[in-house]
Amino acid sequence: MASVVCKVGIFVFPLSPEREIDINDSREVAKLDIPGAPPKYQDMGKGEKTISWDGALVGDSAMAYATGIQLEMHKGTRLHFTYGPLNTMVRIKNFDKKVRRFDYIRYSIQLVEDLMDPVQHTAGTANNVIKPKTPTAVKKAITKPKTVQIKQGETLSLLAKRYHTTWQTLAKLNGIVNPRKIPTGKIIKLP
Repeated sequence: MASVVCKVGIFVFPLSPEREIDINDSREVAKLDIPGAPPKYQDMGKGEKTISWDGALVGDSAMAYATGIQLEMHKGTRLHFTYGPLNTMVRIKNFDKKVRRFDYIRYSIQLVEDLMDPVQHTAGTANNVIKPKTPTAVKKAITKPKTVQIKQGETLSLLAKRYHTTWQTLAKLNGIVNPRKIPTGKIIKLP
């Protein structure tokens, strides 16, 4: 049986037939504890979809290859991921390596699916360039506020849906430790 190839951006990872790719697709549910009342559960929306696997980089360029992968991870670059029928945009979340020799590096990689800027493939264009769905003029006309004030009954999940982001991104950006306790009137920064 031939090796199967996995691509992340310009990086090609040969996977032997016994290798596997782990795909974790989750949904976030928060437990709301209100004193004197039974617990309630709040659907916080779709969680992160992660793709991960382990492998080895072998050859004289193994160290340079590993360094390139780490550079893309630290830059937060959106990369095109393909593996058989899987085809999506991702960012490298983790890349751990164990250097046995400079020509043999064991690694573990974790990608996170990034669907924030949907793109479409336009056939027949020069070099089959990927173009955005929304024309530039329309994008300029759509203005998004940089901050928003929390109103009674609003949740991070609701704001995330409204402003096309995730509740985790909003929580991290605003230093919110407990997303279940956001006071009315709090100013929230938007990405």
